[in-house]
Amino acid sequence: MTIDEAKKILEKIFLENENKESSLLQGIENEKKHAYLTLAWTEKLNPKASLFLKIAALFHDIDRILVKGVGGGFKGTQEEYKKFKKIHAQRCADCIQPILIEKGLLEQEAERVSFLIAHHDDERQQLDQIKDEELEVLVAADALAFFDTFGIRTYQKRGMTLLEEKIKFMALKMAPQYRKVLVDLKINDNILQNAKDKIVEQFF
Repeated sequence: MTIDEAKKILEKIFLENENKESSLLQGIENEKKHAYLTLAWTEKLNPKASLFLKIAALFHDIDRILVKGVGGGFKGTQEEYKKFKKIHAQRCADCIQPILIEKGLLEQEAERVSFLIAHHDDERQQLDQIKDEELEVLVAADALAFFDTFGIRTYQKRGMTLLEEKIKFMALKMAPQYRKVLVDLKINDNILQNAKDKIVEQFF
């Protein structure tokens, strides 16, 4: 499988699930944009990224498209949110692994993609124990892509408190070597820029 073939699989999944638009907090196009921007950030952070890391970037949030009723966002405490994100990540891995095998990846290759996806929403303590550089890239790429895709709609739909909580969750799980990218990131929206800077100043 090539990355172009993986993109075709992604496009087909989105096309077949266009009817779920109303049930998605971020919307079909935003979800697709986030997948591609996460891939772009992955390639920027690691120009030598493996095929399996790139595929993981494309499909890391795929459960929101494939599984009915899980794309509407989360309301609850920060601790509940962390548990929710762990379930989300594992569900994405479980969704995409058999599809990738069916489309030509070897089982051990699909397992590598699945592993990366299953841990992309782990907290910093867990990531420190795993010690996987490709996983660190995926975690950072996902967080950085948030600002150009999900950030403003999160604010519009759920308000500043939830926006800041989501930024905090993503920032704190990023590896120290990638936090400078977040610190220096210039965002094309003052609300998002100020929210990001507030979290950065508070924790970094």
